[in-house]
Amino acid sequence: MLAEVAEFKDGTTGSHVRRIEEYTRRLALELGLDAETATAYAHASCLHDVGKVGIPDDILKKAGALTSEEFDVIKSHPRIGDTILRRNPSWTLARSVALTHHERWSGTGYPDGLKGEDIPLESRIVAVVDVFDALVSVRPYKEAWHPEKAVEHLKRESGLHFDPHIVAAFLRLYDRGELADMVASAKAEKPDPG
Repeated sequence: MLAEVAEFKDGTTGSHVRRIEEYTRRLALELGLDAETATAYAHASCLHDVGKVGIPDDILKKAGALTSEEFDVIKSHPRIGDTILRRNPSWTLARSVALTHHERWSGTGYPDGLKGEDIPLESRIVAVVDVFDALVSVRPYKEAWHPEKAVEHLKRESGLHFDPHIVAAFLRLYDRGELADMVASAKAEKPDPG
């Protein structure tokens, strides 16, 4: 429910949260994690953007490019999510995802500039699936990308933004057609009129 509150505020539908959850589960299994861990990661992924509830609507739903000041405000959402989720010890995994899913393999992400395997595995998984789903979905500030263009983006960013091992696993799923239903769900989604 908390995840859907964040999505509602963001101007997207709860289906984004459900897709991220399922992408995360499938990718964790492809990486060789057991079903229980994959399910735990999937549930935690639902709260990756919960901190967006603390971002003003005029910035969060802006149709055009953000100024550097506005982007700094957006970049505060991982810490807001961490603050919200730290209140309950059973949300430790979700808290990790909320705080670190914008870190980059190269160390150039935010909020802490974590690098490589210092970024928790669950967050490295969510980073890949969240970006892919955002690219193939309509957003207030962009049209949906063709899935092949989004795949090329993941390939280019492998080793920079994303863990190369996780990108390779995602591409195996994609190439086998095991993500086609998820892509179709994103394509069928209608943009929020605002």
